[in-house]
Amino acid sequence: AAELGVELWEAAPWSERPSGLEGADLALFEEFEREVEALAGRVDPDHPEETDGAGTLDAQTLAGWLEERGASAPVLEAVETAVAVASSTVPTREMSFLAYAAKAAAGAAPTGLTLRFRGGPSAVAARLAEVLGAGVRLGAAVGAVEDTGGDVLVRLSDGTVEHAARLVLAVPLGLQRQMRFDPPLADWRRRALAEARYGAVVKEAALFDGAASVPSPDLSADGHVYRFAEDERVLVRFAGAGAADRSVDV
Repeated sequence: AAELGVELWEAAPWSERPSGLEGADLALFEEFEREVEALAGRVDPDHPEETDGAGTLDAQTLAGWLEERGASAPVLEAVETAVAVASSTVPTREMSFLAYAAKAAAGAAPTGLTLRFRGGPSAVAARLAEVLGAGVRLGAAVGAVEDTGGDVLVRLSDGTVEHAARLVLAVPLGLQRQMRFDPPLADWRRRALAEARYGAVVKEAALFDGAASVPSPDLSADGHVYRFAEDERVLVRFAGAGAADRSVDV
């Protein structure tokens, strides 16, 4: 961002945790947080499969870990809210303990990422395209990628072909599924493309005539509701997992 001249700003962190837990419920919630933190401390986010006991940890879901320790309904709901609704967007009954710890090890913050781009992430892409100039092609869908051994051919849907010494493919898995690769990808990669999926998430914004009022609590099973830092008239709801499928009044 600094190289491209895109300004950064620091947003306020989100609520730290759902409210209302006490006694044994609060103790178990805090134990869960410590367990995630401890595992994240020994996981290499680039190679989580190398973690001791990776197979067992990957098969263990967050909700399953809690239930094995006798978690009550309020604790399960609190973790679902804090993890799935406000962060991972994948239900805790489907989220691997290892995967969640690897996400935390990679720098994901449960209270929301606070470092933002002025103008949004697209400002970086727009500025990069401006700097690169004619070397950037927009709206050019890729149909196939071919590795000849000497160079890489990228066949576009309009029939044109781009040549390159190397290719960095950084697009969502759903789009990669639509591409043809020659030679075919490795078996593990094809399996990943076939089986991997994304969580469900929705972000809604409401514009008011005056300063918007943030509800209390601002984090609930319906998502995290906050005032947009750059315009106090805008109220935003971020909701993942099951909350993404519900329409709510804020």
